[in-house]
Amino acid sequence: MANLFSLKSLLMYFVVVAVTGFTFIALQRRQAANIKASIKRLRPPTNFCVAIDKDLRYLAPQVYKCIFSGERM
Repeated sequence: MANLFSLKSLLMYFVVVAVTGFTFIALQRRQAANIKASIKRLRPPTNFCVAIDKDLRYLAPQVYKCIFSGERM
């Protein structure tokens, strides 16, 4: 009888830990999505960025690629 009680207690412990873990993961994902949405709202494209993009088309493709990929020549 004691073994059965111990098994039930252990299984209940695993269920509680699993539910807690999944809840934590779900909350973290929701928070990450909220942060991404906030960043999008805070940084809309500006006219300055559009003007620079138009001027950059006259650069060599290698230079353009370096600017936007972060690679160094």
